[in-house]
Amino acid sequence: MKKTLGIVALALVVAVLGCGRFGANSETAGNKANSSPAPTAKLVDLPSLLGKSVDEMNTILGQHQKESVGTVTFTIPKGSVYALYDMKSKKQVLLSFKFEPQTAEGMTFLGYPTAEKLGQAIGLEITGTPTKSEYEDKYYDYTINGKKCELTVGKIREAYNEAKLYCP
Repeated sequence: MKKTLGIVALALVVAVLGCGRFGANSETAGNKANSSPAPTAKLVDLPSLLGKSVDEMNTILGQHQKESVGTVTFTIPKGSVYALYDMKSKKQVLLSFKFEPQTAEGMTFLGYPTAEKLGQAIGLEITGTPTKSEYEDKYYDYTINGKKCELTVGKIREAYNEAKLYCP
């Protein structure tokens, strides 16, 4: 009887150690479960472009674009930046970023899983409760650089791929 209990106890110890709960890898396994997700790579710093002239945006983005009928579009890696200017005052009223679909390892990525992740990629801290529709989330009274704007975050097939700042 003692021999049987000893064998059962030994089998139990081997099973517990085999699961990695108390073994050499137990600390590593615990760290993986508690680690934070990888940070989102920054594609562009939209706040630094807000309210800027075309010449200032060219300097920041390292490009040589020209304004055409109050608009300008900059092509950047993984997307584009668009600005709209008031024809009379020549002040920027709309600034947007659009993510271009990316293909890697045979899969196409249309955008980010959350508005917050898209915000991290373009330098916006997106928090709060938006007004939601099928294709966009609207954040009214969004404040950026001390200016009150309307932020619209667009989505396609559950992937957030566009952010528009309307700041009249």
